[in-house]
Amino acid sequence: MRVAIVGGAGFIGSSIAQLLAKEEIEFGIFDTEEKLRKHTKLLQSYRTTIFPYPDVSDLDRHLNGYAILVHLACTTEPESSMESMIYDARTNIVPSLELFQAAMDAGMERIIFSSSGGTVYGIPRTLPAKEDDAGNPICAYGVSKLSIENYLGLYANSGLIKGISLRIGNPYGLFQFEGTTIGIVAHFLTAISKGNELQVWGDGSIVRDYIDIDSVARAFVTAITSSSLPSGSYNIGTGRGISINELIELLFKVTGRRVPVKYNKGRSFDVPGIYLDSSRFSSLTSWRPGIPPEEGIRNMWNHLVGDKQ
Repeated sequence: MRVAIVGGAGFIGSSIAQLLAKEEIEFGIFDTEEKLRKHTKLLQSYRTTIFPYPDVSDLDRHLNGYAILVHLACTTEPESSMESMIYDARTNIVPSLELFQAAMDAGMERIIFSSSGGTVYGIPRTLPAKEDDAGNPICAYGVSKLSIENYLGLYANSGLIKGISLRIGNPYGLFQFEGTTIGIVAHFLTAISKGNELQVWGDGSIVRDYIDIDSVARAFVTAITSSSLPSGSYNIGTGRGISINELIELLFKVTGRRVPVKYNKGRSFDVPGIYLDSSRFSSLTSWRPGIPPEEGIRNMWNHLVGDKQ
């Protein structure tokens, strides 16, 4: 079994790679030259290939010999996707289909797509959200993710390949201290360590499902190694919703420090509340979410401040 991780130099991809290495599963990381260069130290012991996503025209020759494709590449985030919905669609939906076609042409047996548990549901009618509830995203990012899921489902239904979409909650972990544009836990902890105020969009009532990155990586490796897992979409979350205000109080408790909080005007594309029912994936595999947010946040804080506490 050989695994090709496209978009693998980022937060989720590097975590999957570390776990695959521990499991002695052969893999290759494909990402842009900029991202590979930025994380050279972290990825230096892994096989890497420059891949200028969203240009996938030259990928097919690299996929020969790989059995499983993990598709993590994405050009946008919820906020940036709303700046140009045309760009979001053009650089994510079509390249993903081309990537899927290249995987099938290379004779690959399975595709695992990283979808979004926070955006494909839109404003859920009931919580925790279940997979069949998806369908009304309120940002272009969610529309693209759900579209790609649906196209992958069409390929899977045709019997050409097995297609699995993992709808990830809000992952957090140490890698986000490296300067990622997303990751509220890392951003807030960094601000607290410097005594800076916390910037919040809205009144702090927005609820999210915060899941540690190790649990997310285990979910992907589970999908990679579980040959009997049926095609389809699966939630990957904790089933627990935490508001931003609750998160802030938890951060203050863990760090033993308090800083001012500034509340800004809310954003129209932010779902008011979402957390995920992951029982479908758990019932078919051995996967369960790992550590609670309190423990994960404490681990991140200890890493950030070390002996400077």
